[in-house]
Amino acid sequence: MHPISVETLQAWLAEGRQMSLVDVSPKDAWAEGGIPGSQHLEAYEELKAHDPAALIGLVLPRDRPVVTICAAGKAATWLAADQLAAQGFQAFFLEGGLDAWRAAGYPTQQHSDGDTTREGAYP
Repeated sequence: MHPISVETLQAWLAEGRQMSLVDVSPKDAWAEGGIPGSQHLEAYEELKAHDPAALIGLVLPRDRPVVTICAAGKAATWLAADQLAAQGFQAFFLEGGLDAWRAAGYPTQQHSDGDTTREGAYP
């Protein structure tokens, strides 16, 4: 597993690079908006509890890297990336998480009321 900066992730998304974005933020953080194209996985509490089976059964394409995301980019995102790397994925974790992404002014997608996307979102 490797760290990735918000700037690098934004550049990859702008280039159209194929990757999976897995957001393990708590529900309330996810409801505030996530990175466009990310999928939310209810695993935050399990990851914080260091449950080694928190991501077992997650189905993702194996031919592309996975970037894990959480609200602050701390333990949950590192643990998620570590578990995915152990399953054979090329795993990255987003440094600073959604907080850093939003602080940089990058686009977010609202999830609380469907898939409404804010201006500037990626296709």
